[in-house]
Amino acid sequence: MFTIDIVITKDTATPAVRALREGLQAENVVPIFARSVANAVRGNFDDLDESRPNKLGGSRTHYYSGARSATKYTIKGDHATISVGQVGMRLRFYGGTVEAGRNPSYITGQPTKYLTIPATAESYGHRAADFPDLIVLWGNGGPFALARVTQKKIATAKSSGAETNDTEILYWLKAEVDIPADRTMLPSSEQIRQAISGDFARYVRTLWRMGALPAAGDIG
Repeated sequence: MFTIDIVITKDTATPAVRALREGLQAENVVPIFARSVANAVRGNFDDLDESRPNKLGGSRTHYYSGARSATKYTIKGDHATISVGQVGMRLRFYGGTVEAGRNPSYITGQPTKYLTIPATAESYGHRAADFPDLIVLWGNGGPFALARVTQKKIATAKSSGAETNDTEILYWLKAEVDIPADRTMLPSSEQIRQAISGDFARYVRTLWRMGALPAAGDIG
């Protein structure tokens, strides 16, 4: 019969396990998750800003770049909220109908009767009030556009110096506009999962290294 005595002279596992246990408490983990998701959302906006230029070819407003800057996260207890404080974000993501009359006119101060939809690169990103030379074009159903009318001199076989009007439509007038839902505005569930997984794995490795390192007095 014999006995074996095991004497632990140096315990390097317990500090690491303790560091993991403390580091994996909700108050420490939730900020990691929140930052991961917020960064995934910001990265998706960066991709959209690069891949979706202005369809009309005008000066870009960089809507998605603005959305990236407006992406924030807040933490309350064991919950985190990611928010994007960019005008129109909810409408673009979920889709819906925009109707005239909800906002006052910049010109009259009265409720608007029509929405102004940019028709040219020049008018994109500008209000109709920015162009004081516009006139209303009327059709059988009422007003349908705002246009700039310029006069050009022409020469014919019978007369010289004659004038003709050149009409350039800058805005279409609509009583309402349907906006389709665009769920690509935010990253997919898989993209979010990958972002969280990667950041969380790095965080756990850091916790383990911090707990497993010997104290300064143990380094000879």
